[in-house]
Amino acid sequence: MKLGCLVNWTENLEVWAKVADALEIEGIDYTFATKDEYVFNAGKINEILKNRRVKLCAASMFHVNTIDKDSQKRALAREQNEKLIQFAADTKAPVAVINPGLLEGAGLEENIREFKKEFEHYKAFSEKRGVEMTYYLGHDPNFIKSDEALGRVLEAIPDMHVKVDPVGVMRNMDWDPYKIVSKYAARINHFHCKDIIRKENYEIEPPVGLGDLHWNEFIAMLYEVDYDGYLVIEPHGPKWKNEERMGDYIKLSKRHLAQYIL
Repeated sequence: MKLGCLVNWTENLEVWAKVADALEIEGIDYTFATKDEYVFNAGKINEILKNRRVKLCAASMFHVNTIDKDSQKRALAREQNEKLIQFAADTKAPVAVINPGLLEGAGLEENIREFKKEFEHYKAFSEKRGVEMTYYLGHDPNFIKSDEALGRVLEAIPDMHVKVDPVGVMRNMDWDPYKIVSKYAARINHFHCKDIIRKENYEIEPPVGLGDLHWNEFIAMLYEVDYDGYLVIEPHGPKWKNEERMGDYIKLSKRHLAQYIL
């Protein structure tokens, strides 16, 4: 296992690459999460990182509806997803993370059937470029919002992998993240780390290790299946998700997670 951190494409990558190097963070998950007209400038990224220890560990984009029922919108989604995968290949990021999407008004079986068609396309497209695919859970638009949906799609597509974020599982699937990891650890190839404290009507998102989650348990379950991907620290919440506090969040989170990594 290796440690990474998440950097949004709107942030100054040169600054955060320096921070990552100083903290001995090995990977950056470069995410496109603003629903803008993105510029996938691999040349610029490669220039920034060429003399850095840190490299991109993933390129990610969660809001595109991969199986939109409108054929024109689905074609645009495919174009956007392909751009992300090509960007991952051009920056030598080993993983591309996209959204499985949602076929609105359809049942689970039809959603799985339509997603499987797109999955096969992205599998072929990414394999030619040396990129490994993984898929978000729960993030809208997304038909994978329950244990049943996840179990059924993984059964239908044996070579599908998923990205897991325990807090995201709690929020977007309203499910127990320990059960998700214990049941499907072998299908996880990308893992995000942020924390949470919930006390009745009180909720905050502190750095990893300062919240309610038991990171020793998650990481033990990942070791059990020889997980060799990244644990990506994701600064989150109003207190920490800003340029003034992100570095502190990464530093504190790394201090906690590093004790579990060989």
